[in-house]
Formats: sequence, structure tokens, C-alpha cells
Amino acid sequence: MLDWDERERRAHREILEWYRRLIGLRRCAPDFHGGRFDPDAVCFDEEARWLRVNRRESVVICNFSAISQSVPVADASRLDIVLASRSGVRLDDTMIDLPPVSVAILMPKNRNPSTEVYE
Repeated sequence: MLDWDERERRAHREILEWYRRLIGLRRCAPDFHGGRFDPDAVCFDEEARWLRVNRRESVVICNFSAISQSVPVADASRLDIVLASRSGVRLDDTMIDLPPVSVAILMPKNRNPSTEVYE
């Protein structure tokens, strides 16, 4: 049974907000709508427990580890963080630093201004 009062509790509210932001980003970012998800490239480090998926001009990076990690990102200087599941994500010219168990979505700096609300 669905308890609608749960959405007012902090953890549930944060998850609901995260999904709303993902849905909003998918609606306004051409790289993420269209029904199909055909990645251009997928890289991972099974031992370190991270995954990087390139789709058109955007990049989704996941840290499945219980520790913070730095993940290499090609051409990172052309990208901005548009959405992150946790605070503390940092991007420089070659790497992204991710907190434990987190995800970040990167898009080109010249992206559509309608995505600005998702930063």
C-alpha cells in the first residue's frame, strides 16, 4: 500500500525531488529523450566500482563504491555538472570527484539554457 504521507519525510522527499529533476532533465535535454537509450561509449572499473556512460554530448557517471572516487572524463573542460545526486561533486579538466554512492550528469557548457534549473 502506498503511504502518501511518506513524501513529506526528509529521505522520501529528497528521492521524490531527485526523480522530478531527472524527469525534467530528460524532457528538456535532447541527449536523454526519444525513447531509446543507445550509449555511444560505456567505461567502467569493476574493482573501483564506477561506471561512465557517454550519450551523444552528455555523460552520466556513477560511483557505486562506499568511498569517494575520482573518475576520468575525456574533454571535461567542455562540460558542466547539470545534476548530481549528492553534494560534493567536483569537476576539473580531466576528472570528476564523486562522493560515495552517487551519480552526476554532465552536459556541454553551451547546452540549452532551459536545463539551468537542474544545476
